[in-house]
Amino acid sequence: MLAFLLSLLGLSRYRSRILTREKRMLYGLVIITGISTLFAISLSVPPGNQLGYTRSINVDAALYLGYTVLVVIAWQSIIKISTQKIIWAVSVAAHLAAAACILQFALWTSGGESILKSFNFEMVFGSAYGAAMPRNGSFMEGNYLGFFGGVALLIMIRSKKYLGIVSAMVCILYSQSTNAILALIVAVLIGLILKPKMRWHLQVGTIALGFLAIIGLVPSARNFLSYQISKLGFSGDSVASRTVGNIDDSMEIRWAKIQTGIDMFLNNPVLGVGPGRFGVWFDQYVTTGDFPSEYFYKTGRHIVENGYIQILSELGLFAFIIFVIFLILILRQVYKINIVDFVLGIFVVFSLNTAPAWTSLPIWLALGYLGAAIATNHRLMESLHKVRTLAANPLSD
Repeated sequence: MLAFLLSLLGLSRYRSRILTREKRMLYGLVIITGISTLFAISLSVPPGNQLGYTRSINVDAALYLGYTVLVVIAWQSIIKISTQKIIWAVSVAAHLAAAACILQFALWTSGGESILKSFNFEMVFGSAYGAAMPRNGSFMEGNYLGFFGGVALLIMIRSKKYLGIVSAMVCILYSQSTNAILALIVAVLIGLILKPKMRWHLQVGTIALGFLAIIGLVPSARNFLSYQISKLGFSGDSVASRTVGNIDDSMEIRWAKIQTGIDMFLNNPVLGVGPGRFGVWFDQYVTTGDFPSEYFYKTGRHIVENGYIQILSELGLFAFIIFVIFLILILRQVYKINIVDFVLGIFVVFSLNTAPAWTSLPIWLALGYLGAAIATNHRLMESLHKVRTLAANPLSD
């Protein structure tokens, strides 16, 4: 909010025409979100209990519009910062996040959960290592921690900060996040295919062999791999016959939510059902047989858990197109800069498939870093061009 006020007052220290197309995309996204909010508020909500909506439905919609404005402000603020400062900040954040994971685990094993709760820590558990243990550190969910760990890992690799790499790996492994691990694998493979270099292939191959050796020698590592594979939905049981705690239902529930979101979009293709209102309309579109029976006894609001489908269902087709174009513009430019930054871009694009919300700030931290990398590279190219121009046309005495 401070950055927004400063920009209105013209006190921002750095002005640039870099990334102007991307800025226009985001301004368009804010405008469409505003129109969608007004349209949603003007309509009557469906009957029934809106699970998880603890405040006024219209106030909630306005807050979701505020989240869109917030991430645009955050992105525009971050791209003005030098990449070295961002790297330093992410390094500190990775160390703090890893320390929070260690603290959470230590207090949990020693019976100090009450201490954690007194400091407003959430306690989310997972069983990837064979027994239930915390998995979220200082984040609200393990998925958030895993995403941040993946972003931090690639930024630390880019800057060759080896202690930061270790801290990021702690975050990823502690989070037990299937999406973070799968997104990293997919992003690295795509990066190697589109920007092939023998050195990178050898390094990635060596690391992969090391992980395979660990999986073969360490039982807990094999349990971890088996758990992650199970979460991808490789099970013969019907979803409706299982319980919410069954790890095999994770992927099927996500697919069912995606289908529900697509149905909402098809009935509201232009402006969607309104920001944050997937949960309001969920009961009107859901097919109960696609979910475990216990799923409907949960107390939180229903979310689609897919950033792309969230935009389609809540904001409509035009917002979706603008957002996708924005991501393509970012990817296209970082592709020319560095393979690690390009892999980070792919990681973000893939991770949005399981994002709890497309406005999550860790997502925009990553996109802000990529924007800063583009801006830094642009300024470097401009400086080199000026040097070459002066060298080719020396001033006369």
